[in-house]
Amino acid sequence: MRSIRCQSPNHVLKDLCFSNQLNQALQFAQTLVRKGETIHVHDFYCLLQSCIRKKNLLAGREVHSLIKEYSLDSNSFLGSHLIRLYETCGRLSEADSVFDRVLEPDVFAWNNIISAHSKLGKAETVLELFWRMHQSRVQPDKYVFVALLKACSYSLFLNQGVLIHSYLIEAGIEEDIFICSILIDMYSNGGSLPDARENMNRIQNKDVVVWNAMLMGCAEHGEGEEVLMLFKQMQLEGIGVNDPSLLSVLRACCAASSLQEGIRIHASIVQSKLASGPSIENALIDMYAKSGDLEAARVVFEQHSHRDVVTWNTIIAGYLQAGHVEDALVLSDRMKREGFKANITTKNTVIAGLVKHGLLKEALQVCLSMEQEGLIGDIVTWNSLLSGLLYHGHNKEALILFSFVLKTNLKPTVPSFVAILKTCSEPTSLCDGQRFHSHIIESKLESDLTIVSALLDMYSNCRCIEHAFTVFNRIKAHNVFTWSTLIAGLVHNNYCKRALKVFASMQRAGCKPNNVTFVSVLSACCHAGLVDEGYSYFMLMYECQGMLPTLEHFNCLVELFSSCGYLWEAEHILLSIPFQHNIVGWTSLLRNCGKHKEILIARNSLDRALAIDCRHAALYITMSNIYNEIGMTEDAQEMLSAKKLLELQKL
Repeated sequence: MRSIRCQSPNHVLKDLCFSNQLNQALQFAQTLVRKGETIHVHDFYCLLQSCIRKKNLLAGREVHSLIKEYSLDSNSFLGSHLIRLYETCGRLSEADSVFDRVLEPDVFAWNNIISAHSKLGKAETVLELFWRMHQSRVQPDKYVFVALLKACSYSLFLNQGVLIHSYLIEAGIEEDIFICSILIDMYSNGGSLPDARENMNRIQNKDVVVWNAMLMGCAEHGEGEEVLMLFKQMQLEGIGVNDPSLLSVLRACCAASSLQEGIRIHASIVQSKLASGPSIENALIDMYAKSGDLEAARVVFEQHSHRDVVTWNTIIAGYLQAGHVEDALVLSDRMKREGFKANITTKNTVIAGLVKHGLLKEALQVCLSMEQEGLIGDIVTWNSLLSGLLYHGHNKEALILFSFVLKTNLKPTVPSFVAILKTCSEPTSLCDGQRFHSHIIESKLESDLTIVSALLDMYSNCRCIEHAFTVFNRIKAHNVFTWSTLIAGLVHNNYCKRALKVFASMQRAGCKPNNVTFVSVLSACCHAGLVDEGYSYFMLMYECQGMLPTLEHFNCLVELFSSCGYLWEAEHILLSIPFQHNIVGWTSLLRNCGKHKEILIARNSLDRALAIDCRHAALYITMSNIYNEIGMTEDAQEMLSAKKLLELQKL
């Protein structure tokens, strides 16, 4: 191997790199190698920087080969920049190979490899790399933490994000304003808006970036009122708003059904010239259309001074969402006449609107006509058609369409697989489900948690709970949705005690359950007859988790108590809860009164249920059966007569 002498850099090589003559620099470097001359580490750095700037993968590989010639591929400094090169050129596997060759990676090498995986949302790999970094006793810097938090945010790995947050506190960089804005993003994307708000409140001198992070997070989750409140507070504190601020608040006006607030903000934009540009005008069109004021949306559209394709797409989408299909198609034709060429988004907007209103043939015609206009349908096009077919019950056609997509060059996305897996909800469709699972693995989407939830649901519905466990166990870090889906699947297949064990594992993993989780847990207790445990879980939800029980939670508790013979307790729950028109709860209690032959509570339950819906025929049949069970045949006959009278009245 060639030796390296610590000499000054080769000025010729350096000058060629700095003057943007990459090919000449590379040829010169190869000449130096053939002559046995020394190439300094910083000369290789200059070559790599040139390759990165130009995103020249072939030249980068040549430089990498030269680095290997000098046995420098284990050098952390050069390794760090090789990782950047391959990440920039979209070759993550080659970046991984480079990193694995570095003997003692420094913080920059760790940062580059972690950032490379973070940009692609590969949270599991990012976290695994971080733990390796932690074990190697390399102190992470601010940029490593930014990459980690972004990865947790993209993949909804909120539990791991909370853990990373604790390391941030230990490292003493929690107060960094940029880190705080990333934390707000992470907690917002993970659905934990209170934690996002808490992090925001800790910052004393909040800049517009921090405010925008919070506004955007609330807007993403439909918290329109919260966005409007924050926006007012932001203005009171004298923070100058910008386009991202206004885009979030205009979006919030739709979520909060606050057209008047939208009108006020529109007036402020016009009077104070808060912001300008097509994006704001497009957002105003969208706000008015989604708020049901198509006339105002049309006025903004007609006055728009810089209309572009996005503007046309927005107004067309507004008309389609409001059900004005013909007007939308007229606008689409006008767009063409005025010299604006429809893009794939335009066509996808029209297709989605037609599908929404059940015009599947028309949607297919638009899809087929795209080729004549020089457009090729993308995966969004086919996803719209697929979801439309499934929504309108055309499962067979959806399967044919999806099989066609698989034969094209298009790569199905997460929404594609989630949609098609819904067609595999019966044991007879297991083969189709397994076939789609194979395609998911080929597409390298098996670790996506939305896909994992869909697979768990599919295997549970197909009565293949062990297959569901196999899918679940392949993933190292889960979110509340994957845990909840597995628990629900176990309950659906009558593995109730096993479901409760999984819930215990979920708690040990530090994952906070949601309302859906507790419905499944309470249902498991109902099926297994575990009264004390069910009541304990109910109180855990209310007292420890701080969740307000919904009607569904109360009805689960009523079913649990009444099915196990605690009828008076069940009745007391129904009389004390703040839900008046609860026919499900009273029907449940009535049914279980028959099981335990309790006539007094049964009569009261019947009266309560009929007061809500006197035309509910099943109530009369249930009460008739109860009377027959205890020998009150005349009363049973009266119930059946009342049912017949009800049927005659319906005629």
